[in-house]
Amino acid sequence: MNSSGQSDKGNGSQGVKSIADLAKLQITLATGTIVFSGTFLKDLVKGPLPDNLRNLVIISWILFGAAILFGVLIHGRYITLVSRSDYDVGDITLVVLGVLQQVSFFAGVTFFGIFATLAVN
Repeated sequence: MNSSGQSDKGNGSQGVKSIADLAKLQITLATGTIVFSGTFLKDLVKGPLPDNLRNLVIISWILFGAAILFGVLIHGRYITLVSRSDYDVGDITLVVLGVLQQVSFFAGVTFFGIFATLAVN
């Protein structure tokens, strides 16, 4: 109950849904980055791919893959919470998975950005 005597369940359900929506957005962005970078890799780098660039792009793909996996797990946890009518945005499993997805996604973006910068130069 909030201070006005109304249930907070509606606010909690929106919070948990927002977390699931953010996870879905990052799944989409990570998947798109993997697909497009794989498709256009030959256009980014002329000639054979040097080892340092290959390692950077592989690390970024692994991190994006981890972000996708954590996003799928977030959706599984979201389904579990909704089925129980438990709208706790502070659910420890949801928080840990969310942090792991955020870190792996942004680390992937960083490694891919370094790769793209070096590949263009």
